[in-house]
Order: sequence, then structure tokens, then C-alpha cells
Amino acid sequence: MKRLFYSIVLVLTSATSTMACPDYTAAADQTATYSADDLYVYGGGFGTIASGDFDLAACGQGQGFANRQPDVRFNVTGAGNNHTIIWAGPNSGNCNLVMLVRSANGSWFYNDDYQQGSNSPAIVLSGAAHINGTVNVWVGRRYSGHGCNTSISLSMQ
Repeated sequence: MKRLFYSIVLVLTSATSTMACPDYTAAADQTATYSADDLYVYGGGFGTIASGDFDLAACGQGQGFANRQPDVRFNVTGAGNNHTIIWAGPNSGNCNLVMLVRSANGSWFYNDDYQQGSNSPAIVLSGAAHINGTVNVWVGRRYSGHGCNTSISLSMQ
């Protein structure tokens, strides 16, 4: 009987820790579709709130806190060996941001401070395998606390 009890506790603990991580299958707060030409000429942008209760370190995804669902999901078609830059910055105030990205081929990328002395993350995806298809983006806070208004920008080079 004890063995059954511990087995149930182990299963529930595993399920809880899996649910507490960012989930790329969850509905995103915002979605958009771009051709590579659109991103090259015009870029793209989103407004969101950097926040979250899920500890990225507990999920093996870096340091900081993010939401379960992606802040932005975008689909890109027609990218060759281009580079897509995803950048996030606070709209005002001192907000130390982190970014987690799941590229189109399922690879995960994390960034805290893209440039030394900056509190803004950026991730560069290179090549069609990472860009063509569905890309999910989470922007969270380096430390837990209240959310802050944030801009997410996309460009292709």
C-alpha cells in the first residue's frame, strides 16, 4: 500500500513540474503571419506585458520567470538563409527582461541581456530551419514581481 501511495505522489509531482513550464502548445496571447519579405522590409512588432509565475530555472530553460503560454506566436514563410532578430525592451522604467524562444524546428533559445549593461534580451535565429514555420516567444522578468509593459520587435536581415 505504501508503494502505491509513493507511486501516485511521484506521478503527480512529475505532472505538476511539467505543467509548470512554458508550453508551446498553449494558445498564444498574440499571433501573426509574415512572409520573409514582410519582415525584411517592414519588420514586425507587438506590445505585451513581461511577467509570469513559472520559474524557467526549474524547467531547465535559463534564469527568470515567464508565463505558461507564449506571449507571441508568429509564422514565417519564404525565409532562406536569412537571420531573424527578435528583440524585447521595456517601454518605460527599469525592467530586467528575459526571453525564451522555440524556433520553427523545435530548438529552444534563451537570452537575458543581449548587450552588456542592457536589461533587454535579443535572440538571432539563423537559417530557414529555425525561421520558416511557427516560432513561439515568451518575454518574462529576470526576477519575480509585477509585470511591465514591453515591446517585442522582429526584423529580418
